[in-house]
Amino acid sequence: MLVILDILVFVVLLFLLYILIFRYKAPWVPAWKNDLERVSNMVEIEDNKTLLDLGCGNGRIIFYLAKKYPQANFVGIE
Repeated sequence: MLVILDILVFVVLLFLLYILIFRYKAPWVPAWKNDLERVSNMVEIEDNKTLLDLGCGNGRIIFYLAKKYPQANFVGIE
């Protein structure tokens, strides 16, 4: 009886792991306000250049950089 219970618990845990990994992929994690200035210091943005943000989420970083550097082009792809 204990072996059957162990197998059942294992199957349930395996199913939950499957759902977490393959169903939901990666979680959405928004950028913190405190990190926006730090990110803008890490990238070198020149006039008339295009910055591409893959996996931009709600576009918080792109909007921040677009306001700070209006001479550049920004594209966000989710």
